[in-house]
Formats: sequence, C-alpha cells, structure tokens
Amino acid sequence: MIVDIYTDSKAYSSVCYDYWSIDNSKKFIFTVSDICKEHKIEYTALCKIVSKYSAVFLKSNPCLICNKMYKVKKRSEFKSYKPMKNWICDDCKIDLEFNKIAKFRNTLLNNYHSCAENKVNIDELGFRDLVFLLSMIRCFAAENFSCMHSYNSILSSRFSPCAKFDIEIITYLYREKLIAINPASSIYAFDISDDNNYKFDIKLVEWEFVYFYDMSSPSEIVDCIESKLRNNEICKKHHDEILSVVKEISLNECLGYLEYISKKHDLSFIPGKKTFLTLNRILDDLSVAQIYNIIWGATRDAAAFFMRGGVNRLHAANSIVGRIQRVFDRAQANDWAIKPFQRNYDLPQSVLSQVVFNTCLRTDDGGFSEPFWKLI
Repeated sequence: MIVDIYTDSKAYSSVCYDYWSIDNSKKFIFTVSDICKEHKIEYTALCKIVSKYSAVFLKSNPCLICNKMYKVKKRSEFKSYKPMKNWICDDCKIDLEFNKIAKFRNTLLNNYHSCAENKVNIDELGFRDLVFLLSMIRCFAAENFSCMHSYNSILSSRFSPCAKFDIEIITYLYREKLIAINPASSIYAFDISDDNNYKFDIKLVEWEFVYFYDMSSPSEIVDCIESKLRNNEICKKHHDEILSVVKEISLNECLGYLEYISKKHDLSFIPGKKTFLTLNRILDDLSVAQIYNIIWGATRDAAAFFMRGGVNRLHAANSIVGRIQRVFDRAQANDWAIKPFQRNYDLPQSVLSQVVFNTCLRTDDGGFSEPFWKLI
C-alpha cells in the first residue's frame, strides 16, 4: 500500500504516519489507544486528523479504465477490504454513465428521425387514427407545439374516460408511428441496458410530432384533422369504424365510473371479460347516463352486502356485475324507465369524447346522454 500524507504540520504528519504503520505481516504496529496516549489527543481528534490529512492507496486493485488505485481512509476499510475484479473508480463511472447517456440520446434521436421522416399520408388514416391523434394533441401538446408533454405531467385534462384506455390509446398511436418519443425526455423514463437497448415508461416519456405530407407544422396537422372530422362525408365513409369507436368510448365511460364509485365504497373492483360483455350488451339499449344509475345502485348494494358480514371485500366487489345484469333484465322485463344520471363532477367529459361527439358528430356530450344508435 502507499500512504499519502498531505499536511505541512509535523505533529499531524506524525499522527497519520503512526496510524497507518504496518509490519511485514500487514498488521498495524500501533493501537489507536497507544497513538492517542503518545500524541496526547482524544479519539475523535485522531479520527478527524487521519481522515482530513491522509489516505491509503492499494496498488493491488487499480481502476480497470484509468489505473487509479483504490483509496481507503480508515483502518476498518483496510481490514475489511477484498480485491474487486474489474473495479472502476467513481470518476470513471461518471464518465461512463455520461457517455452511455449521450450514446442513448443519439439512439433516441435517430429513432425519432426514422419515425418522423416516414411521412404520413393523412388521407390514408382511418377515423380511429384521426380522433386518437387529435385528442392526444389537444390534451398533451405544449402551448408552442414544441412537443407533447408526458402523460403523468397532465393533471388539468381528462384524456379519455378511463385511465387504462388512456394508455391503450397512447400505445396504439406509438405502435402505428403517429407519434414518436421525444429524444429530450427525462432519462428517468428509460431503463437502458449495456448494449444500448432500452425499455421506457409510457407514462413518463414526452412525445414528438411526426411529419405529414404537405404539412410543415403541428398546427397545420390539427387544422387538417379538424376539417376532416367536421366534414359530413366522414360519417358515411367511416360509419362502421365510428360506431366501433363510439361504443368503445361509451364502454370506457361506464368502466371509469364503475372504478370511481367502487373506490368510494372501498371496494377494489377489477373489470374482466364478464364486465365488458355485460356492459356492451346493455349499451345496445341504454345511454351511459342511464347505466351510471344502474352502476351506482349495484355498487351501493354490493357495499351493503359486505357490511352485513359473511363475505370479504373481493367477494362483494365481484357481485357488482351480476347485480348490474339483474337490474337491467328486470327493467327490460317490466318496461321500467331508468332515470339518467348527470355527469359526476369528478368525471368531466374527456378530450376524446369532445373530439368524437362535439367536433365530429356535433352533439354536446351526446355520447353520455344518448344511446349510441341515436347518434349514428
């Protein structure tokens, strides 16, 4: 080992020298107690002097990159030290991380250009593509259209009727190369492997616009999409696709409310295929506003079922869908008129709903108050 003492004080130098002196078997010659007595200092003073004015460098374990020797500042570190294969010093780790991030940023930039320059022909986009993209831009675009903010950074707008549907839409747009990852996204949004491959958190990355034929700016893209969606011919040309999107939005309105009202009753409900089939069937006859009424009553009764005892929360929550089905069946059999609910204050009309029902179909939140078959 190499002892490095960096002070002009003979007294401090002597303390440090005695502290680090070892014999041929690499055992310390003087005990800490002996050093304190010899130099007439307290233990705490000894520790401060040694830590401030000395260090030991171990020649047996140099940095793999810069060859810098491993540094220890206390006897306990020296005694417990075990040689580390392929050890890299902190400075080199910082440099490596910096270079890794720089290389990764360059990969992101190349990926963005590859996606963005594969120019999209807007006339080849379907209704789903148009409404999803316009909703994404309206909800997430920066004021100056420099980029689209990350999902987690947007708190003021409701993107779609249900959080799960939000992620499905963003995933769809990314997969179809209608949006691209912004190369300037936070590095914490990525999990980068040593070979420069990466995974990313779709909620944390920022997004970038892709290029369209004959359009030089995002504002032109927005104007063109809005013009297409306001054209009456779109309902004739894309009737089946519009019907599919409207049902999807209506289903997610119901799922979002079901999740919301279940939490209000402390019931953790996770919808599955049975829930989707049940709600889709009921949507053929009722509006979302009417189904809100049924969901509210079914969830209230499920919570009361739990409170009476004898079942756990999961059992009570799983009874909600069956209750929804029974109320609907009885209403149909007895020709009951189900009173529609008003929109819940905590669940305002989503941006996606505004694009479909207000911009395209020109009904003021019609997807909530009217059955879909009355709108299309």
